[in-house]
Amino acid sequence: MQQARTLSWEALVFTYHRKSELKSFVFGLIVLIGLFDMPFLVLLLVYVVKSTVGKGITIFLIGLAVYAVTYMLPSLLWTRHTIMRGKTGDNLIIHFGTAFKGVIPLSNIADVKQAGKIRTKGFGFASYVPEESLLRVTAGDRNLIHIELKEPQRFKISLRRPFFAQKVLINVDEPEAFLEALKQRIPSRGEVSHQAPLQYFQGPRQIPDEIGRISFERVVEEEKTDTSYEWALEAQSLEKYYGSSKAVDGIDLRVKTGEIFGFLGPNGAGKTTTMNMVMGLLRPSGGTVKVFGRDVWKEPLAAKKLLGYVAEHPIVYDRLTGREFVRFSAELYGAPRDGLEDRIDQLLAGFDLADAADDLVRTYSQGMRRKIALAAALVHGPRLLMLDEPTNGVDPKGAWVIKNLLRSLAAQGTTVFMSTHVLEVAENMCDRVAIINKGRIVAEGTVNELKERSKMPDSNLEEIFLALTASGEAQGKVFASL
Repeated sequence: MQQARTLSWEALVFTYHRKSELKSFVFGLIVLIGLFDMPFLVLLLVYVVKSTVGKGITIFLIGLAVYAVTYMLPSLLWTRHTIMRGKTGDNLIIHFGTAFKGVIPLSNIADVKQAGKIRTKGFGFASYVPEESLLRVTAGDRNLIHIELKEPQRFKISLRRPFFAQKVLINVDEPEAFLEALKQRIPSRGEVSHQAPLQYFQGPRQIPDEIGRISFERVVEEEKTDTSYEWALEAQSLEKYYGSSKAVDGIDLRVKTGEIFGFLGPNGAGKTTTMNMVMGLLRPSGGTVKVFGRDVWKEPLAAKKLLGYVAEHPIVYDRLTGREFVRFSAELYGAPRDGLEDRIDQLLAGFDLADAADDLVRTYSQGMRRKIALAAALVHGPRLLMLDEPTNGVDPKGAWVIKNLLRSLAAQGTTVFMSTHVLEVAENMCDRVAIINKGRIVAEGTVNELKERSKMPDSNLEEIFLALTASGEAQGKVFASL
């Protein structure tokens, strides 16, 4: 029996040649030709010239032959499963002809064992059994390996919608060798796997490798402007009326180039209204907004080329794939085509969306939609990034990636303006913050400066926020009465 091909521990390749299955397939194909093609050939002789029926049958037969050659035969002849060490972790890569390719992190494998001889449906096909949460990547009933995952994982079979499975069934030529190699590399309980560790910020500029590799230099050409401009954003006497109600009441804001600026406030305080006016999406009732010296309303195109924006509920196009959506955004900003695809791949990989890049956006979860919107906002290399609740609806790992990304952006000179209700994130990340309440800025500065001004040196940002928005006492009385 052929040994597994070893490419050093960086990659161990196990194949499944399936000679018996191939013989069965060829025999079955001959039987099909004998049973069905003779009547078809007779019809073809009669109708091929005069009748559209004959032409239709001809097209059908040609299509069947092409399908067998391009889909079923490769899945029988070309199958390999690779245990691979990558830069971000150890993975099992399952490759099943042209039908399926999937990547399973070893850290997500709970158990792996040899399965007994069972009859599988869908000869030559990858299939999904939803009632068992089982992905079958098999064509025969021999040398079966059953893999159980700790958490359900997203997979996609060609021409099918993505799905989540917690069990995987595959074939290998040498199940014992495969099991031994895999079990040696699956981290046991309490053992640390070769996986990129999730870490919190312990300093202003600690950036993970996968984020640090993303380049955020300017991509879109812009008119000459002072690149050393001190203020990325200047809002003066900015106000917005809705009838007789004043949503934003003459605020003044200055955001320094290259800083992470937190914009905080209770619901209805005017945060989103202010951000929409800065972005040129909502015309102010009074005041001015400048981005790197460009007036947003007098020089809208020049100013908006410098901006990137992700709303609290980002608008994405459901009938585009993730890759198409990011490319569409780049083309809107006039990004050059040279190197664009590499940049898109870089962003998709950085946001852990590479496997879903060619899926329709309508299949994405809420967190995935936010990440693809963020990738689209970054693809042209904005100098000022506006984010409304950037971690809303994102899982802990996704939030970690986004927070590290924002640090990396600031380290490379991009200014970040973000609103958030997660005050711990603002306190740990932001260089300066502003608190808005009832349409007015009630405090602005570093967290330490706010502590000094509020005469609360031992407090945290949450306590300062509650004191300045006058909600702490009222809420305390309500809770005490419950």
